[in-house]
Amino acid sequence: MKVFFTALLVVVSFSALADEPSAEYQCKENFQKFRLGDKAQFDLCPVGNNSFNIDITSVGGNYHTCWWNTKSYWDGEKHVAKEGNCEVNFLIQEDTLHAKFTGDCRNYCGLRARLRDGTYELVLDTAEK
Repeated sequence: MKVFFTALLVVVSFSALADEPSAEYQCKENFQKFRLGDKAQFDLCPVGNNSFNIDITSVGGNYHTCWWNTKSYWDGEKHVAKEGNCEVNFLIQEDTLHAKFTGDCRNYCGLRARLRDGTYELVLDTAEK
């Protein structure tokens, strides 16, 4: 019985994620992927006026995960995405993205995961240079 409920939980979890297409899927061009080691990732798709559709994922203990699909705006100094009490500020400099999360972002995370501050490295850029 325990195996059945575990399998059901996995199916429901993946179904919920499938409701929102990823930034990479939505992005027709200029898609960028930044990673913080093997623990976290920012996927960015520009949507005009210096704003992005964003997918942020992070993996914590026992493979618990965070996933936040949102949109950012430019406040004149940095990119900002905010929903409820969760906010991320980030700045892109050459091949790095510097991110800082503030507020309560637990709604986007499993029990043993958290959204991660840090310097993310560019790993994929489909922009024509």
